[in-house]
Amino acid sequence: MHSGPDVFPLAVTSLNSTEVKLWCAIHIAEKNPDLLICEFELEDDHIYPLFSPAEEETPPLPEDTLNSSPNEQDLLESTLSASRPLRVLRNARKRRGQAAAMEVFSLMSQIQGNLSSLFHSITYEGEHANNVRNTEQLSSASTLDVFLKVLVGIVKELTGFHRVMIYRFDEVWNGQVVTELVDPRATKDLYKGLHFPASDIPKQARDLYLLNKVRLLYDRDQVTARLVCKSKEYLDDPLDMTHSYLRAMSPIHIKYLRNMAVRASTSISLIAFGELWGLISCHSYGQKGMRVSFPIRKMCRLIGETASRSIERLSYASRLQARKLINTVPTEQNPSGYIVASSDDLLKIFDADFGLLSIREETKVLGQLEYSRESLAMLEYLRERKFTSVLTSQNLSVDFPDLNYDPGFSIIAGLLLVPLSAGGQDFIVFFRKGQLWKVNWAGNPYEKNVKKGTKEYLEPRKSFKIWSETVVGKSRDWTEEQGEQ
Repeated sequence: MHSGPDVFPLAVTSLNSTEVKLWCAIHIAEKNPDLLICEFELEDDHIYPLFSPAEEETPPLPEDTLNSSPNEQDLLESTLSASRPLRVLRNARKRRGQAAAMEVFSLMSQIQGNLSSLFHSITYEGEHANNVRNTEQLSSASTLDVFLKVLVGIVKELTGFHRVMIYRFDEVWNGQVVTELVDPRATKDLYKGLHFPASDIPKQARDLYLLNKVRLLYDRDQVTARLVCKSKEYLDDPLDMTHSYLRAMSPIHIKYLRNMAVRASTSISLIAFGELWGLISCHSYGQKGMRVSFPIRKMCRLIGETASRSIERLSYASRLQARKLINTVPTEQNPSGYIVASSDDLLKIFDADFGLLSIREETKVLGQLEYSRESLAMLEYLRERKFTSVLTSQNLSVDFPDLNYDPGFSIIAGLLLVPLSAGGQDFIVFFRKGQLWKVNWAGNPYEKNVKKGTKEYLEPRKSFKIWSETVVGKSRDWTEEQGEQ
């Protein structure tokens, strides 16, 4: 199950010699290794086609649920693709039947051939030899921001959705849209920069995203099909559909999408550093659903796994880049010789207010030391704890509950710690002051819409119009480029 259900084409011939071509997704039920679960879809479905003419794909008028007026820069940021076209996909979409299948599996085999570098594996085929190019866009991306912009472009072209966005979780599981690519003909809503409360994707849903890494809702208004059993005995042991492509979604989630005017959706999990880092979330609008074929879903899973590794790679690379400013060879005569860049340069690079360098119980101040009592209390705590990995915090009182400092921290709010020795006794720490900063939410995150009946339960909020609040006592977020885990 590491790469999801296996997908392959299948032809079934009826008694009257009519051949029906299908895609089959097959996997073994984890709780019952003797059970094979097979799912089928028509290869060429005329009722629910994979690709429709452009005028049918886009709603006559773009959806506008936010009622916002983005400026020209924001519009360009969310509608201009940073990725190059995948011509092999265009060839596949022009063909029917087995020829299209061969194109799709050709692309899949390239991805499977080298998962560590997505664009080493996706090459342009069907062209003359002098036109064949390796697009190493993702593998050569130098920053997380560039990487994610390319990623949404690839997924949008691969799936055909009107919107593809990267939804990233913070330390308390609130989400933020950090980048997106939108078809402005389908929607005026721009989500980039907006925050979503953790209750939008509760823990049980996040746990499921860790297991089932690609989820699709074809059409929010389509009636859910019933499962038919061969006999009553099969009801005694319910079918485990955790990894099934065709499983239904929660009615609450479907209401949530309806309130956003979203017709169809797909999500691809991004799992980094052993936990759910975020989601690639895809939306379509209009009066028709958006079907993603079994082989494309398989490919989306592979892309998600590759993207997850790349997120880790870029994070580690950013830490190494930061360490280039620090000479890790100690000298007896000059312990502060660790520092290659000047104090001012380091503070500027890490966007810090001031900092401390602690080596062999000696301390050097970076910048102008302010609020020395708070700084020294934090210094002693870090010396005692001896952290051995890069550490960030936006809120000291929340992230370090065992930190005993009776006066409390009223000025220093956040820190970035970079250890300089294997045992954690030597380190450099950057501090940021607390400040007022505005958070833009997609709707009021504190709104409670309680549905009463035989049972009371929360319903998703009906409005996603921008709702702003001012946060006090936290520092700015430490970005990936500044060494965030």
